[in-house]
Amino acid sequence: MNKEEGKTCNTRTGENTGCSILVTGASGFIGSFIVQEGLNRGFQVWAGMRGTSSRGYLADKRIQFAQLDFSQKDRLKSQLHEYKEAMGGKGWDYVIHAAGATKCLHESDFFKTNTEGTINLVEALRAEDMLPSRFVFISSLSVFGAIREEPVRVATASNPWIYSPILLSDKPNPNTAYGKSKLEAERYLLSQPDLPLTILRPTGVYGPREKDYFLMAQSIVGHTDFSVGYSPQEITFVYVADVVQAVYKCMQSSDAIGKAYFLSDGEIYNSRCFSDLLQKHLGFSE
Repeated sequence: MNKEEGKTCNTRTGENTGCSILVTGASGFIGSFIVQEGLNRGFQVWAGMRGTSSRGYLADKRIQFAQLDFSQKDRLKSQLHEYKEAMGGKGWDYVIHAAGATKCLHESDFFKTNTEGTINLVEALRAEDMLPSRFVFISSLSVFGAIREEPVRVATASNPWIYSPILLSDKPNPNTAYGKSKLEAERYLLSQPDLPLTILRPTGVYGPREKDYFLMAQSIVGHTDFSVGYSPQEITFVYVADVVQAVYKCMQSSDAIGKAYFLSDGEIYNSRCFSDLLQKHLGFSE
């Protein structure tokens, strides 16, 4: 709990009088749910986003908006200074950095957004004396890449897993530009000793407003089964509301500073099982 000049920040009880939070990527799938939960908990919530981003999921009148350009450090510093003045000369108590690019035309764009954008944000916050009491970075399991590709057991009815689980102690080896850009951002953040950081690495996030898994469901409706392949696959998921709860749990825990966590529902699904579950819930199988 933090108290200063009548401010109370307590994410356990929801008593967050005067306590402010910036959520970057607020217009996106995960970010918009983080914003709503912050409002539910009594925070003064600022939605950080580009000026061209949709506010379709951000209709609550309690939301304050911060237009931020992560691509230009000097411009970002100027923007942050303006919002600092609007808040009485102080920065946000918490920053949740959920902004990022998952799809780009060029590989270099992943690094411009996910890596350089993150660096620019932290350096601009520091330059304006606005480093928060906690900085939560939404990363991804993809920073580890396909490091467990060799089966270690034969699948059975009671134990369908055939690969070893990825561990926090494993050496990351991303095999996509997205994963590499997120890993570079993580490494930069972890190298900043004055930054009270927590890193969250969700697996496949699903829920309302998500689009990619929705497209998979649509393919099933169109009688196209994406589970067919030559190699067995194992995938994990986490519901968006659980990701949001993890964010706020990290914000309340001093033990989470300097640590990274995987976020998953604790289950493993092979691609065939995933397809079968979709077909069942879409009414295509019993």
